[in-house]
Amino acid sequence: AIILDLRLPREEDGIALAGPLASRIPVIVLTGASLSAVKGLPVFRALRKPCPAPDLLKAVEDAVSGNGNRG
Repeated sequence: AIILDLRLPREEDGIALAGPLASRIPVIVLTGASLSAVKGLPVFRALRKPCPAPDLLKAVEDAVSGNGNRG
């Protein structure tokens, strides 16, 4: 699984990277922005920052085991 922030300090942001990555590996997005920014992206799960460690750990466990819902 990949944990990806939507805002990256480079030309390509997390929104541009999420689609190509998600076709090969589960993508968990962390964002301080509204979760509506993730709507329509093919990500496994989106979480708001700051994210409690147990929530992030659960998302990673679900992603690598294939459990849980996308979204």
